[in-house]
Formats: sequence, C-alpha cells, structure tokens
Amino acid sequence: MNKVVVITGASSGIGRSLALTFHNYGFKVFATSRNIERMNDMLEMGIKVLELDVTSQDSIEQTIKGIVEVEGRIDILINNAGITMFGPAIEVPMIDLRTLFEVNFFGLIATTNQVAPHMINARKGIIINIGSVAAWNGMPFGSSYSSSKAALHNWSDALRMELDPFNIKVITIAPGPISTGIIEKATPLLDHIMERSVYRAIASDINNRPQMSKSRQVPVQSFADFVLSTIFSRRIPANAAFGPGSVILRFLSYLPTWLSDYILKKQFGLAKLKSIIQKADKDNRPSNPVDLSNNNNNNNFNQPDIVEVGKEQSTE
Repeated sequence: MNKVVVITGASSGIGRSLALTFHNYGFKVFATSRNIERMNDMLEMGIKVLELDVTSQDSIEQTIKGIVEVEGRIDILINNAGITMFGPAIEVPMIDLRTLFEVNFFGLIATTNQVAPHMINARKGIIINIGSVAAWNGMPFGSSYSSSKAALHNWSDALRMELDPFNIKVITIAPGPISTGIIEKATPLLDHIMERSVYRAIASDINNRPQMSKSRQVPVQSFADFVLSTIFSRRIPANAAFGPGSVILRFLSYLPTWLSDYILKKQFGLAKLKSIIQKADKDNRPSNPVDLSNNNNNNNFNQPDIVEVGKEQSTE
C-alpha cells in the first residue's frame, strides 16, 4: 500500500520538487497550495492537487478532512509552506511581519493540529517541518525570517517529544540557501523599506544581503533527494541540516558572542555605519548626538514613517 504524503506550499520551489520526488518514488502525493492554477502539469502526472491556504483555518480543516475521508489516513506530513523577508528589525512593517509569522509558524501549527489526531489514532506517522539554518543565529537585516524559523524549531522540538508515545516521528530539517526563487520575492519590500530607512547610508551593504544568500544556493532537487533519504534512514533523525550554508552558520553559532557580532557587523556594514554616525555627531554638535528620529533635520539618518506595504508575498 502506497504511503499517503501531504505537502504544503507545493506549487513552486522546494514544495514542488518534493511533490515530484515523492511521486516518482511511488508515494501517493497530495500537493497543496493556495495557487493551484500553477499546478496543472502535476495533475497530469497523477499527483493529487488540492487548494490549501495555511493562513485559513477553514481551508486547512476542509482539505485535511477531505484527504482522510478518501484515503483513511495520512502517513507523512511535510510542512513546507513559507515566505522570506529582509529588512531592519525596527523598520519591517508590522502587517508584513505578522503575515510572515502566520505562514511560517502559525500556519504550520494549524496544519499539524489537524493531521496529528489521525496519526495518533493510527499510532504511526512522520511529520517533517522544513526549518532553516537561519534559525540558529539572529542575522542582521534577516531578523523577521530567522525568528519565525527559530520559533518553528523550538516548537518542533517540543512536538517531537510529545508525540513520541504515539510512535509518531517529528523531524526538523534545516536547509541552507536553496535555489527556489523565494529570495527574489522578498526584494521589493526591502527596496521599499530602504527608501526612507535610518540605515540608508549602508543601503548597498543591506541590498547585498539577499545576494549573499543566493551566492551559496544549491539545487532544489538535491534538497528534495535529501529529505526523501532522511525518512528512509535506519534511525530517523530528530534534526537534520543540509547545504554548505549550514556549515558556516553552525560555526558562527559556536563562536563567542563578541566575536560573531564583530564578524556580522563588519560583514553587513554596521561597523561602517557606526563610524559614519560618530563622525556626523562630532561634526554637527559635539555635545549632542545626531537626532535619528527627527524627520525635519538635514542629515542622512531620518526615521521613516510607518508604511503598510500589504500582503505582497507568496506563501510558496
């Protein structure tokens, strides 16, 4: 009997590659996404395509219920749906930050909560949560994404122990940069933020942030093959990491805080910005620092107004 696999965020990128890989290996795949119009070719291959929006409780409940009614079970759940975001921690619009957490964290929990009871009744199942190596470090100008993934990792660790009595395995897989196109979807918001950012003086350094991730990307098919091999391991791991980016960030996480801070501040232009600000403070008013919050001054460090950009990101 073919195992039933449910994959979220499967219309593109990692999710699509996972759906094709598991299908080709003989699994019965339910590829879900809120953008199913892009998945017609998968239907033609025999993959089951269903609409599922991880930010909608009704959508999650209806889709999972429909799968269980037809198949009687769900053997493997792969929580993959996610978006990314770049920008200074204090300048990312709250509406966008909340959207990111709804997709990357709360949506994953809501989906798992619908699937887990069926696995508990069956006394078996595998839940794979796609995390990120970004969860290991608070990276400058990537705090939104890394914090959402850190929350996922911690929740997944607790879930793994709580579901162990029911013979359900929970795996957190943390990939480094993968070639999926997700980074390109995040750049418009970053460009908008930088137009009026207090960090404009190092805009070129910040704009290089997405490009640095792209330079270390590995093919998405390699990651899909890695995920497949993980579930066939003699001992299924609790956590797994993939890609060269995982080595670099793991190394950083072991360094003393002062040293990792020094490296990252230099890499992302923050050390340079500090020198610029100190010089400006000294030149303008030796006894009074440059006012970074006054939009009426003439320096280059004006605090931006809060601008709601809206929910522009894709969930895949």
